Amino acid sequence: MEQEIPGDGGAFFGRIVSRSRDLLDSVRREFRMMRPEQFRKVRGMQHGDDFDLNALVDAQADRRRRRMPSERLYMARLREERDVATLFLLDMSASTDEPLAPRPGADASGPARRVIDVTKETLVIMASVLDDIGDAYAVYGFSGHGRANVEFYRTKSFSERLGAEVKSRFGGIEPKRSTRMGAALRHAATKMARVSAKARHLILLSDGFPQDYDYGDDRTSNVYGLRDTTVALQELEAQGVHTFCITVDPAGTTTCARCAPARATP
Repeated sequence: MEQEIPGDGGAFFGRIVSRSRDLLDSVRREFRMMRPEQFRKVRGMQHGDDFDLNALVDAQADRRRRRMPSERLYMARLREERDVATLFLLDMSASTDEPLAPRPGADASGPARRVIDVTKETLVIMASVLDDIGDAYAVYGFSGHGRANVEFYRTKSFSERLGAEVKSRFGGIEPKRSTRMGAALRHAATKMARVSAKARHLILLSDGFPQDYDYGDDRTSNVYGLRDTTVALQELEAQGVHTFCITVDPAGTTTCARCAPARATP
């Protein structure tokens, strides 16, 4: 079931952008350095940057045969626009409500930051930067309870701009129920299938194993969920979508299908 995330009026998005200006500037610089100008060589032009040696040879051969040589003797370098689309798929299961240890030197009197807070803040940064450089991107979350009730939450679709309404939804991202990854990945694949970008990426953000009450015959086993998620990722890659998994795990011991575990950064 696909549904829209209720918003918070943009308070969370604005707060993260306001307190992360140095980080945003740093990430923007990094992304711009990773965006070299792309050029495509086009041969057989009437005007261009350099001679097309193949065309010159053909023209000389035509002259010797007393044929009219072509005037398309040049090669041009045409600039190509960056054509990248990324879908961020966020685990919104109940386990993402897990609190993190406070940062060194941070005020411990306030509410503890949770796993989902880290991923929400990361998505705000990424959305701001990708919007700035002009890449296509979408943000969705998933949870659910059983195969008949898989929840797929829309924060931002590919067709939406990063306006006030979309910014408001980032603040509404909250932990829900179980972690049925395979179904969520397959639904995300239908979104990616409608995108015509040359480079398509899906980034899965999770805090651990795929888990649901009927995810396999034995609820205590992760085997079925891991295999289902692995197959779903392979199906995406067969469609030409490059998949990446990031595990935000306070313990640093769990894994997400084929993802390497990574400690959460408080």
